[in-house]
Amino acid sequence: MPVLITGLYRSKEEAITRVLRTFKDQEDAQNILRDALDRECWSNLSQALNAAYDGQGKYSTKVTIDDQEVEVWHASAGKQGVSSVTLFYYPKKPADFALHLIALGEHATNDLYEIARDFGQEGFPYKRGKRVGVDGRGAR
Repeated sequence: MPVLITGLYRSKEEAITRVLRTFKDQEDAQNILRDALDRECWSNLSQALNAAYDGQGKYSTKVTIDDQEVEVWHASAGKQGVSSVTLFYYPKKPADFALHLIALGEHATNDLYEIARDFGQEGFPYKRGKRVGVDGRGAR
């Protein structure tokens, strides 16, 4: 079972940010997140998770977690307007296979992401149900 981390974190803008879920390994992440997505996104989820667990994600931003600055990464798969999945997480290459999910969304445009209502933050960065840039801030 995934572990829900209840600690609160603060970004540079002092918005409260938290880890939504910590997955013990890629199979755990696949099984839990798959249930939250439409069937047409399942292969996108698999590809995004492969990239994340292989350390091939792209840099997004830095946030402070438990008084320690961490780098947030993102991994995407799919095609904008058809089906896509984007994971926002840390660390870049999950040590001991633990991946900490910050947000889940999809491409809205080439450089904006629509954060899922059930897998986003209460505020920015990565506010649920909102279009955000790669750094999780609101659309510009």
